Amino acid sequence: MNSSLPPTPPKEYQANLQGYKPADPFIPPQARKAMENLPPEKAYKSAASNFYAIAVLSFLNSIISAFGGGFVFVIGLGITQLIDGIAYVLGQNASDSKLIFTAFALIFDLGACIAFALFGYFTSKSKHWAFVVGMSLYALDAILTLLFKDWIGFAFHLYFLWQLWMMYRILGYWRKLSKKPIDSFPQDIGVS
Repeated sequence: MNSSLPPTPPKEYQANLQGYKPADPFIPPQARKAMENLPPEKAYKSAASNFYAIAVLSFLNSIISAFGGGFVFVIGLGITQLIDGIAYVLGQNASDSKLIFTAFALIFDLGACIAFALFGYFTSKSKHWAFVVGMSLYALDAILTLLFKDWIGFAFHLYFLWQLWMMYRILGYWRKLSKKPIDSFPQDIGVS
């Protein structure tokens, strides 16, 4: 049994292989299957729907909190829950100003929710920067839920982040395929 490595190719072959780029980039078979069902436009719209759901459910949580309800959607933003909690504590300490604190909390909550809805809107228009920034801010929001030991909220943040990450990967594969390979061999030899 021969356990030696195959010989190294001669220098002239190595020089020819420098700069070689395969014509079709490698994409795992599972990703190719997912890409068949998700063209880029559909992948962006799917990611955008996640941002819309986060924005709507977060604002519903804020409204429920403003009216003293005990029910919350676990998909909501941690930052809006933090704002609502601060308004509640301040309102308890100054009961005559409770309505003002609640109103300010709703305004700030609405701003955060509109920001996520805008990330959804721009993502649906295939703006890659909005997708990346929205996903990053949602990851930071997940850390916030973790700090407050909201385990169920953190788990749902991770689930949504996983969904967004899968869309991001699929869009990355689509971007790989859309780039034309550079063919270093001249195509116009003998043409005058």
